[in-house]
Amino acid sequence: MLYIVVTVAALLATILITVFWDKLTDWVNGAILGIILIGNVLWLLYCAWQVTSAIYRFLTRIAQAVFDHRYLIILGAAIFLIAALKVIQRIMAQENDGFYGNGDGFCGGEKAIVKNGITETQPVGMLLCSNSREWRCISEDGQSIPAGTWVELVRLIGNKLVVRPWMGPTSVK
Repeated sequence: MLYIVVTVAALLATILITVFWDKLTDWVNGAILGIILIGNVLWLLYCAWQVTSAIYRFLTRIAQAVFDHRYLIILGAAIFLIAALKVIQRIMAQENDGFYGNGDGFCGGEKAIVKNGITETQPVGMLLCSNSREWRCISEDGQSIPAGTWVELVRLIGNKLVVRPWMGPTSVK
């Protein structure tokens, strides 16, 4: 607010002096110029002081953040969590040929039955495996597989089993 008041007052004084300059005597003109110059110098010093104090406060806060160990610990923990989540994401998106899940005992070539069919509008279905567990599944070639169809487990992508229709006998292993 002070900035606005001082700026408006300086503008008004400048306009008044410009309009009435010829009517004023020399000593009044000199006094006015001296006051304006002193006012401008004081105003510039005040603005410089405000800018300098703002820069000082900014640098002080940065120094406190850098040298305060809590911020470094939080930054280190955040970097560690981001790296760990990237590794987990890479593992989840990785294709696995052969063995599926350590505790599940699936291996490539095993067969299961489709519980909820795979269609173009519903590309992720459900299947019932030989250990009575239900898994999400997708078709290997993108074709539809109706419910009740026997399928062969091909590989694992993330948390979905990739399947293809079974071509052998339909008895359970």
